[in-house]
Amino acid sequence: MRILLGLDGSENSLRAAEYAANLLEYFPDSTCTMVYVDTNTGNWQKAEIFEDVANDTVRESLERAQEVLNKRGLLYTTKVLYGTDIAGTLCRYAGEKHFDQIVLGTRGLSNIKGIVMGSVSHRVLQFAPCPVTFVK
Repeated sequence: MRILLGLDGSENSLRAAEYAANLLEYFPDSTCTMVYVDTNTGNWQKAEIFEDVANDTVRESLERAQEVLNKRGLLYTTKVLYGTDIAGTLCRYAGEKHFDQIVLGTRGLSNIKGIVMGSVSHRVLQFAPCPVTFVK
């Protein structure tokens, strides 16, 4: 199974990393790619890995997600993508790279509030090319 773990540096995405780690342990031949979408497309120095993300707070949070998998000895890759549409960028990448599963943390907004606000979770669910798991 090929897992795309979408991260945004939040506590919820850290819980999603724990969930993805459980999947990786349960399905030993699985692979995981941790993905962060940088919406600061005007950034002249683009990162290639999490350690190069310019925002210190976000970078430290992403590194915490890496620690979750490192502590369990699980293999993963990291990818920083760029775009103003986080959901669209994640879904396009998932389709291009033929992921089997997308795992995301969610803030737990109600359906109505999430639809009105146009949440990333709702948009990923709508456009994802594969099954999606949301972790609260």
